[in-house]
Amino acid sequence: MIELKHINKYYKVGDFQLHVLKDVNLKIESGDFVGIMGPSGSGKSTLVNVLGFLDSDYEGEYLFEGNLISNLIDKKISAIRNKTVGFVFQEFNLIETQTIFENVQLPLLYNGQTSRKTKEIVQTTLEKVGLAEKGNQLPSQLSGGQRQRAAIARALINHPKFIIADEPTGALDTATSRNIMTILQELNQKEGVTLVMVTHDPNLLEYCTHKVEVIDGRVRKEERL
Repeated sequence: MIELKHINKYYKVGDFQLHVLKDVNLKIESGDFVGIMGPSGSGKSTLVNVLGFLDSDYEGEYLFEGNLISNLIDKKISAIRNKTVGFVFQEFNLIETQTIFENVQLPLLYNGQTSRKTKEIVQTTLEKVGLAEKGNQLPSQLSGGQRQRAAIARALINHPKFIIADEPTGALDTATSRNIMTILQELNQKEGVTLVMVTHDPNLLEYCTHKVEVIDGRVRKEERL
């Protein structure tokens, strides 16, 4: 599904060039649940930005479903990202002035669907994450775990090829974290959703099928769990 070949990423800091990703080679197959671990500053976030088509300024080759992405112009990459990837973040990134229903509905509207035609899809997705009765509430009226469920529903709404979850339980307590991880695991095992998760918590690897360890910008270890 995803193959990175000799990816190098640099940031320019004044007159100095910082080498952030160093000759990264990585394969992710459809149906994998990949946990990416590594210390702060190791390049994890940069790696998932490349994987999620958020950063196209790198050296090397990115093949997605056998097609070379790294040669496409930004407009085409953005179109692929909108149809292909769902994102779940540590801080939820919900729009506080919109209801949970409206937050989940938003990606469909961005893709040109009408509000009337999306109602059933949104409600079904909310039911999938246990928020069937919360659609009319604002994010501020929900618990942290419920807000993260809403973020997962928003990530799912376009039926993405894969989901990137960047520290999805970082702002949650242990019990709520397990609840969120169970939802992600069920999406992976029962619906075949491919997941790429960045985490600092080694305990969350029990939900994953693969582990990727990033140290100093290099993939030091890649193993099946």
